[in-house]
Amino acid sequence: MNEIAASDVCGKETLQELRYAFYHASPHNILLQDKFSFCFVRHPLTWYQSQWAHNMKNNWPDNGPFIRKVRSENFEEFVRKVIAYRPAYISQMYRLFESADFIGHYESLADDLVCALHMAGETFDEQLLCSAPPANTASRDPGLREKCQYPETLRKLVLEVEREAVEKYGYAEDPVILGRPVCLGYSVRWICR
Repeated sequence: MNEIAASDVCGKETLQELRYAFYHASPHNILLQDKFSFCFVRHPLTWYQSQWAHNMKNNWPDNGPFIRKVRSENFEEFVRKVIAYRPAYISQMYRLFESADFIGHYESLADDLVCALHMAGETFDEQLLCSAPPANTASRDPGLREKCQYPETLRKLVLEVEREAVEKYGYAEDPVILGRPVCLGYSVRWICR
């Protein structure tokens, strides 16, 4: 893969400017030129679980006013705060990525990344990529997983306010809890979609 300086991609010069842009860049604020772009979406129900568990595991780092506003040690309270503060937050966030050349699903991350890299014309070791262990898995931590379960009323509320993301990205109302996705390879999966 060709390495590109972050300043060439994001148009930012200082490390402070890059800090946010590097981790949270969307196609709208990246200078793509003729580059292939891709991103990943996640089912809204598991996105909330993951976000809450990640913040709990990392002691709620101060990442700006949004996190300060929705912070809660209680999962249900966190979700309700996000919905009250920014209804349809995930659906709105995902709109930023609609101009990407390829949108994959977190639930099939390895397979979709393989597909995106093939589409981008990259050379890579597919077996190595598919054998990499999962990372950033706070919501799978048994202690946190127990604490971020949905009461039925909250589950229905999230599905209602995030209906756009659920429908646009082909999610079922009840996400199947997946382990590490099986790497199926490039051709079959995306020819069929």
